[in-house]
Amino acid sequence: MNRIIFLFLCIGFFLPLHSQTKKSVKKTHKTVSSQSVSSTKKVPKSTSGKKNITQTKKTVAKNTKAPVKTTKKSTRLRSDCVKYTISKKIKTVLSTAKTYEGVPYKLGGETKTGIDCSALVKKAFKKAGIELPRRSVEMANRGKPIKINKVKEGDLLFFSTSGGTVNHVGIVYTVKPGGIISFIHSSSSKGVMISDLDEDYWKNTFVKAKRIT
Repeated sequence: MNRIIFLFLCIGFFLPLHSQTKKSVKKTHKTVSSQSVSSTKKVPKSTSGKKNITQTKKTVAKNTKAPVKTTKKSTRLRSDCVKYTISKKIKTVLSTAKTYEGVPYKLGGETKTGIDCSALVKKAFKKAGIELPRRSVEMANRGKPIKINKVKEGDLLFFSTSGGTVNHVGIVYTVKPGGIISFIHSSSSKGVMISDLDEDYWKNTFVKAKRIT
């Protein structure tokens, strides 16, 4: 009888203890499981790397754009005086100079067998009753200075072909549409001819323009 009572007492003591141990094990299992699940959650991918790469590409593209081409403007010696009345004196000057076209160049020459630039100008103006010095450098001191965009037929154009003082002279023969200036002169290489001031050689050696009458 005593043994039976003792047995019941033991069962009553161990049964709650076993229940608590079981609950504790379950709680521990849940904790571990929850930690495992949380640790295995997917970590969101960082987008900062992509952003940096995109920004780098944009920067490179911006810095590697083709350079803008620039076109360098060339100096044009043109006149705005295209339509106006030419005086009788100037008509005489131009028609006289034209009769020498094709005559070969001759330094110091004054005839139709050979003539230099200043002699051509002197003879043309003398025919119109206007006296000029014999040398081009002296002619450059006569008359009224004229801006190149205001030149007209009969004006004188002075050049420095040697890079020093004035050593060549011509007479403005026509102002073509667009303001292109042509002049008659005695070239040392081709004789008396008509050239355009827009030609590189004459454009680069041009010094000034003068109006005699």
